[in-house]
Amino acid sequence: MTSLIADALARDHRPKLTSADVVTLRPAQRARAVEGLTESLQDDPLNLHFLPKSDDRRRVLPGLMRTLLTYTLRRGQVLTTPEIGGATLLLPPHECRLSTWGMLQSGIAGVAWRAGVRAMARFARAGQWMERFRCHHAGGPHWYVIAQGVDPAHQGRGVGAAVMGRTLQLVDLEGGACFAETFTLRNARYYERFGFRVVAAAELPDGGPRMWLIGRSAQR
Repeated sequence: MTSLIADALARDHRPKLTSADVVTLRPAQRARAVEGLTESLQDDPLNLHFLPKSDDRRRVLPGLMRTLLTYTLRRGQVLTTPEIGGATLLLPPHECRLSTWGMLQSGIAGVAWRAGVRAMARFARAGQWMERFRCHHAGGPHWYVIAQGVDPAHQGRGVGAAVMGRTLQLVDLEGGACFAETFTLRNARYYERFGFRVVAAAELPDGGPRMWLIGRSAQR
């Protein structure tokens, strides 16, 4: 118990991170990023909808996170911290629509095999619906935050704010609007700190959770 308390106090006294601390994830660091994203998104309402059982999420989510990271490393950028405490997966405007072939190349077939036919069918329908919804409201090419998460072991150090801050610096350097989805109103409010606003909200098909589409206009 004393060791646990000491570890907790040590974490509390670690310095806060800023956007200057953020780096680009290297392919060799992908495994560590998969672990962090898997832990951070275990209880995300979307994942709870597709995989209600905790054991199924533990079995399937690492493969899904690996697929999304591989896809983004090939077509966009993954921003993280030196300790891989969190990550933002960012796709540029010309890649804002997910490629079926690109997802297959990145390993989605293995995820489907682990998840099972029914869960994967719901996942595919939801993904197609989300993309149509987002692109309709975006009205044209846009930056897309495909996923963001902070490893629970690194929370409380400003990791999420640092990584998102750096992400938006890159977006503003190139120009253009940026969009993301979230499945809790709390997260939607959190994104407002970075200039996002709720653009639209709706329930996903097949009895899925409520989704908030958030957008941030191009900054001059």
